[in-house]
Amino acid sequence: TISIDISEDAQRDLDRLHEWSYNCGIEQADFQLAGQEIDGHLDVSSTAASYTPAGSPVLYVPQEVILSATSAREEFGHLEAVENLLQSNGNGEYIPHFYLMLKILVELERGTESPYYSYLNSLPRYFSNGVAMTLFCYTCLPPLVAKLCKQERTLFN
Repeated sequence: TISIDISEDAQRDLDRLHEWSYNCGIEQADFQLAGQEIDGHLDVSSTAASYTPAGSPVLYVPQEVILSATSAREEFGHLEAVENLLQSNGNGEYIPHFYLMLKILVELERGTESPYYSYLNSLPRYFSNGVAMTLFCYTCLPPLVAKLCKQERTLFN
């Protein structure tokens, strides 16, 4: 199997994402993905191609395509030792996150054999927000901004 290149400068494969989403039954309103290169990295956003009234659905994703903690736990079964460890460390509320991350890691390991390969290969590898910053990045920021970014990182760690 071919694995997904997770380096920061890896190209995002949006063409296969469109094909994959169509084949999975994902339906979208009249919008398109627009890419713009910022600091050497592809930044992707969606733009409406025509008028869409407020409150209109813009995307339909079939339940069987959604990666969820519940379906991951059903797939892998109840991992009692892991859940007990998380509970004993005061992190019981993160048990669903564990199952979801386990599912994502398994699908990444499967590479092209994964039904989610095209989706995973389209995701960004470079992030320029507080969560993705290194400790050195914080030293380059004004003190209040650095503090807020560290709090954001702690929240999502």
